[in-house]
Amino acid sequence: RRPATATAATSLPRVTLALVVYDCPLVTWTGVREVLSRNTDVLAWSNNTGVIGLKCFYGWQMTVDEHTKRVLRGDVGAARRLERKWADYMQANEELGAGGSGVRRRRRRAREAQAAHDEEEG
Repeated sequence: RRPATATAATSLPRVTLALVVYDCPLVTWTGVREVLSRNTDVLAWSNNTGVIGLKCFYGWQMTVDEHTKRVLRGDVGAARRLERKWADYMQANEELGAGGSGVRRRRRRAREAQAAHDEEEG
């Protein structure tokens, strides 16, 4: 039996635009999340069945592929849950990196760099 979200084969989405952005240093995880969010919103709120296929930073690609697979299957709820969990994970990593793990190492390296700079100055 088919899920209620995909009642006919013609209503299932397909990739109509493929973006390759893995080599762009200014592409952030929030930008990637916006594309994922757009794919689920278009599927949920309109008759448009075109979604954006995305190739990005290798650390994020598995999540993007899984999200795209869920969207193409017509499972909007699962795609949104994945988006939310990924955003929570990425935010936690940013917060951890900002003041948690490795702070002493970064401070020590900054002191060493400053000492080397001072030594060069005279």
